[in-house]
Amino acid sequence: MHQINPANNVPPEDLWDRLKQGDEQAFEQIYGLYVEDLFRFGKSFTHRETLVKDCIQDVFIDLWHYRAKLTSDVRIKFYLMRSLSNKIKRSLGQETRVRKYEFSSFFGSDTFQASIEDELISGHDADISRQKLDGAMSDLPARQKEVIYYVFYEKMSYEEVAKLMDIHIRSAYTLAWKAIKALKKKLLFVAQAILFMC
Repeated sequence: MHQINPANNVPPEDLWDRLKQGDEQAFEQIYGLYVEDLFRFGKSFTHRETLVKDCIQDVFIDLWHYRAKLTSDVRIKFYLMRSLSNKIKRSLGQETRVRKYEFSSFFGSDTFQASIEDELISGHDADISRQKLDGAMSDLPARQKEVIYYVFYEKMSYEEVAKLMDIHIRSAYTLAWKAIKALKKKLLFVAQAILFMC
C-alpha cells in the first residue's frame, strides 16, 4: 500500500487534536503512521487485499467526515483497528450471509511473529515449525484466531482485547487459553507423528 511519510517527532495525540480541528495535513500524517499496520491487520481477516484496502479507505473517509465528533482521549491505533475490524466483518457478512465471515490462516509470511513461535514451539526447526503452526491455526475458530492476533501480534492487554472485540475480559482470557491449548495439543500430535515416521 502507498504510505505517506508522517512528520518527524510529532506526537500522535497532537495530530489527533489537529485532525479534530480540520487540519488536512494532520489527517494525512495519521494515515501515514497507521496505514501499513492496518493493512497487515486487515489481511488477518481475509487475503482479499482489494477488500481490505477499500475498508481502510472507508475508515479514513469516516474519520474525516466525523472528525468534529471524535473524542480526545483515545489510543489512535486501537480506535482505527476497531473501526477496520467492524467494516471488514460487515463487508464479509454482507457478501456471505449464509456462512460465518472468513478469517484467513493467520500466520502468513508477513504476519508470523517469532514471539508466539518461541512460546509454543521452541526448540524446533523454524521452517518446519512455521508450517505446523500454519496448519494448527487453520483449525481454530475465528474468534480464537482473532484473540491470538491481538495478544501476540499487536501485544495488546486482555482488557484492550475485550474492548476491541466487545466481549467480557473473562471471555478474552478463555478464548486465548483455549486457542493456546489447542495449538499445543495439535503441535504435539504433529511432532509425535513426524517422529513416528522417521
